[in-house]
Amino acid sequence: MPQKMRSIFFWNHETAVETTWEIFLKYWINFLFEDEGPILINPKSGYVLSFGPDGSVLVGKR
Repeated sequence: MPQKMRSIFFWNHETAVETTWEIFLKYWINFLFEDEGPILINPKSGYVLSFGPDGSVLVGKR
């Protein structure tokens, strides 16, 4: 995924932030402080990452 590609990170259904893949990779631990099933969506590519409480990551395509 290109470093400057925009993505949307959702902590829950009420809280989200738009960021770049580059920023997410650099500060990923800071994004994953909530354990409510956060997801990362890339609107342009359609890929979705879903983060589990056990450290697992599910990859899907919208």
